[in-house]
Amino acid sequence: MDALLITKFHMPPLPDEAVPRPRLSNKLSPTTRVSLICAPAGFGKTSLAIAWLSRQTWPVAWLSLDANDNGAHRFFSYLMTALNRCVPGVASKSLGRLSSPSSPDLMAAMTQLINDLEQAGRHVVLALDDYHLIENQEIHAAVSFLINHQPHYLHLILISRTEPPLPIARLRSKNQLNEIRTEELRFNTDEARSFFNRSMCLGLTGEQIAKLEKQSEGWITGLQLAALSLREHLDANGFIDGMSGKDRHVADYLVSEVLAHQGPEIQNFLMQTSILKRFNADVCDDLLGIENSQQVLEQLERGNLFIVPLDSNRCWYRYHHWFAQMLSNRLRMCGRENVTRLHRQAASWFMAHSMWEEAIDHALEAKDYDRVITHLETHIDRILARGHFNIYLQWFKKVPEDYMPLTLTLHQLFFLYEMGEFEAFDQCLQSIEKQLDPLGEVKAGVTPEQRGVFLAIKGIRSASLFAVDEARDHFHGALDVLPEEKRFWRTLALGGYGFCQRVSGDPAAAIQIFRKAVSMAFNENLSFCFFMYSIALAKLYMEYGQLQRALETCRTLVDYQGADDGGVPFSGLAHVVMGQVYYHSGELLQSEKYLKHGLKKIIKDGDVFSIVDGYLVLALCLLDQGKPDEGIEAMDEMSASIDNLTPPDSVILMAASCKALIHTLTGKPASTKSGFLPQGGRDLAGKEYPDLSPLNFQGIYRTGQQPLTCYSNVIQLFAAKMAVETHRADESLSILTELISTFDDTTSLLFRADVLIQMALAHRRLGNDALAVESLKNAVGLVAPEHYYQIFMREGLPVCEMLKQVGSKLGPDNQEAACFIERMNEKAAEPSPSRKSRHASFDLTPRELEVLACLAKGANYAKTAAQLFVSVNTLKTHIKGIYGKLAVGNRTQAINKAKEFRLLPPS
Repeated sequence: MDALLITKFHMPPLPDEAVPRPRLSNKLSPTTRVSLICAPAGFGKTSLAIAWLSRQTWPVAWLSLDANDNGAHRFFSYLMTALNRCVPGVASKSLGRLSSPSSPDLMAAMTQLINDLEQAGRHVVLALDDYHLIENQEIHAAVSFLINHQPHYLHLILISRTEPPLPIARLRSKNQLNEIRTEELRFNTDEARSFFNRSMCLGLTGEQIAKLEKQSEGWITGLQLAALSLREHLDANGFIDGMSGKDRHVADYLVSEVLAHQGPEIQNFLMQTSILKRFNADVCDDLLGIENSQQVLEQLERGNLFIVPLDSNRCWYRYHHWFAQMLSNRLRMCGRENVTRLHRQAASWFMAHSMWEEAIDHALEAKDYDRVITHLETHIDRILARGHFNIYLQWFKKVPEDYMPLTLTLHQLFFLYEMGEFEAFDQCLQSIEKQLDPLGEVKAGVTPEQRGVFLAIKGIRSASLFAVDEARDHFHGALDVLPEEKRFWRTLALGGYGFCQRVSGDPAAAIQIFRKAVSMAFNENLSFCFFMYSIALAKLYMEYGQLQRALETCRTLVDYQGADDGGVPFSGLAHVVMGQVYYHSGELLQSEKYLKHGLKKIIKDGDVFSIVDGYLVLALCLLDQGKPDEGIEAMDEMSASIDNLTPPDSVILMAASCKALIHTLTGKPASTKSGFLPQGGRDLAGKEYPDLSPLNFQGIYRTGQQPLTCYSNVIQLFAAKMAVETHRADESLSILTELISTFDDTTSLLFRADVLIQMALAHRRLGNDALAVESLKNAVGLVAPEHYYQIFMREGLPVCEMLKQVGSKLGPDNQEAACFIERMNEKAAEPSPSRKSRHASFDLTPRELEVLACLAKGANYAKTAAQLFVSVNTLKTHIKGIYGKLAVGNRTQAINKAKEFRLLPPS
């Protein structure tokens, strides 16, 4: 037997910069027969195995394989020697059979090895590193034999870049396999942060690390190579923004470790198809003029060649981003003409298969602008309907101005405004006004359609600046000249006109217009308009006493979103508004579900106003379910979310007010003193409309925002609520009286009812019971027809008690209000964790009530204990229970809160 290289038996040490990965090492277990760590080059397979094996008490037989180990005799000589070094003598007999000069018999040697391992009765781990280098079927068959008859005391760990041709499926079906694959091996954010800032001491920001993690798709070696390159660059941000597979270190690694190991046919396939963002066998066949692409793709996937399946059927794939960039860079080195030809051919294939977005992408790469213009003109209505304006704007920017007809230039103008690119919008506007004057008057060659589109865009711009009269004129002019078949622009103008009516103080007219716009958008499958105007309509319904219609509108919208796989910007709003509607109708579990789902989506969209609105209702919903800690957590999540989105001052102030309110309602007002500005509502009152300039997506979305007076009024209402909760009823009454003086027909019914409820509580606190009941009666009259339960129920037992008095004063002509109060009384009788949480004083035991009465008289602990015939320690236990139920911290607070809920007579 040839001499064996002893270093192949040495398990390599962990690199100094290795990142602990307990989430993965904890998945490995020596009690499972086989562990397979399988992923492409550079995903930390070996490091993970070493980290895990270093912690095991079982002896480890390590074998580092290479391409020279493909002879069966050589391979198993190494394997058996590795086991012998680990458990002395355990493989000596099998090595003797393997090395017999007369008749070496591999299967006999394997049988001997299996028997000896079983009889030795000692646990051992056999680790085979780089198993993908083994291509000899005789070796695979013998290893399969070992697995199929594996001794109880042997654990096998395989580390491979490719799927080994072993009985993996059978092991998996019998739950005898630990698998860790590419998706799990990718660095997550915490691991990437630990690597860059602890191991490499680069001091990168969270944003920089997140960018690198996203660009590298968690590829560990890619991140290590990025770290090396970062040390060579002073401008970290600039380097990270431009980091790609073209980077010298990354490209060298991928070429030497991956591409160089492939045959010429596979290399050609990889480079030619690297121009495709996604691909299947058919487009690859067409591009390369071959018929076996399906077999090649399956081979690439088995080989873990940085290929990612995009569907469960393994039909569509893409390459790892940096791998694709390296391949396409090498392809360009072979000649630009070939690259252009491939893009033209890909554009033709995608267009023939009705995949026009991909077709336009490839036509642009080929600089085939005539084809691009033809595609855009053909599909512009579909582009508008779906609302993915940013994608299409990038297309328009790549087309030279000389190729752009006026109609498409108008659409580019619209997209620029929608995406908040105002400087470019103004430049484009000046160019267009050479053909159209600012009022849209007819000039030679200008069609009515072009005039109408121009006026609609002007209307959106004016509306988003809250120049309402000007916007109304533009929308009216657009509707006068736009042809009937231009449904998107007519719907857009009609919805914009509805916005003008809403802001002008005519919500009833706005509702009618929005209903018509929603109907038009639905009939024409205009996803974007249908979504935006349905949301506006649902909000109006909710605010103006039509809760059931709001719920129906939201349900239709959520169902529509489920059917529309294209999606639209701010689609999470549908779930947020639905959650708000469910909250007001008292369906708290449904409310929480929809709010949480919707908030995840709108945080990604950067919709700061809706983030604050949604989190406020979520926090209230959680409080009303008796989850005060979760309510505070929701406020913390809100703050973290908007802090990352450069919110305008009005949003910052609104968020601070929301936090202050929620903390106060949970009995922790002290923690919010620095965050709430009492004058905040009045500070905003002088400003008519919100500053939305920090938002990237504007246009139609901006027209859906409320005037700042709405926000300033809400902040003032919060201040009044807080004053009531903290025993400042006079101050609360003053704020509420001022708010009531601003009421008119345009004031939201929901807001008016809430103000009246708070006024009832303030009057009650001051002992004005008759005024309290009258205020509450007026609130009931506003919202009883549509069953707005929760604004009453969330105030707890004080309001429930007053509702009984309201019910006793209703005459026979108030049956609707009487039924509403009866249902409220039924709800009040149900067990309520929220009332226990926020008004737990009603759960005091008789003994605790006695203790409370003594404390209110000023008696000290010793005197009170003697009076009640208990020890001082027992008394302290009662007092601790009282403080907990009342959510207070001292005697004075306990007495004040007890008086608030009539547990003690007022002083």
